[in-house]
Amino acid sequence: MSVRFRWLALCVLLPGPLGAAEIQLRARCQPQRPVVTLGDLAEVTAADPAQAAALSAVELFPAPSGRPRTVRLRELCDLLVIRQVALAEHRFSGASEVTVLAATSTEPAPKPAAVEPRRAGEVLVAVAPIAKGAVVRAADVRVEPAASIEIQRAGCASLDEVVGKEALRAIPAGAVIAPESLRAPLLVRRGDVVAVLARAAGVRVRTTARAQDDGALGDPITVESLLNRQKFTVRVTGPRETELEAAPSERTAW
Repeated sequence: MSVRFRWLALCVLLPGPLGAAEIQLRARCQPQRPVVTLGDLAEVTAADPAQAAALSAVELFPAPSGRPRTVRLRELCDLLVIRQVALAEHRFSGASEVTVLAATSTEPAPKPAAVEPRRAGEVLVAVAPIAKGAVVRAADVRVEPAASIEIQRAGCASLDEVVGKEALRAIPAGAVIAPESLRAPLLVRRGDVVAVLARAAGVRVRTTARAQDDGALGDPITVESLLNRQKFTVRVTGPRETELEAAPSERTAW
């Protein structure tokens, strides 16, 4: 069990200190505003009504406009951490994930003549320097208002875009995190000996080969057979694991 998972489990399962809020997740919700808050996802109760109201008002992400969005407890905890909510002070209960339906705004639609200029939203910035090659964690970033629409468009706004990705270059503290500065973490590196699984006509063949390219999950890469030095293309499926949808003629070459 990873250190992060043990920390998350403790935050969720252990009772909080005296006066902590109870955050009971709903199985589904339909927000009435363009931005989903913690109060939409959960019923928040506390001995101090002001504390419950403040937690309920924490904004999390834009409401879906089409297909429903599923928010799991771990993702919710990540969102609350970057908004500086002390998870250890509160207790979570209820559903393990929340289905968020498209918003049904109760506010009247603005008149065309009263349309305001578009304002910039939020972007993710680095809390501290992120080294080249480091895998980005939720605690490494925070949400800040974008100074302009151009900066908003150039930066990442969702945790899904950055958490678990590898930094292609060093990112200084306070810098807006751009999508092109990240990539999916490499599972295979050039020169690695990798396992190759081939499936064809109900037959599974497993062998080894040497990677000729770097590759992240799902990337096609070239490998060289350790038996006869033949080169062929495979798809990365895991750490030093690849798969080839081999035709019968290709299997005979192994």
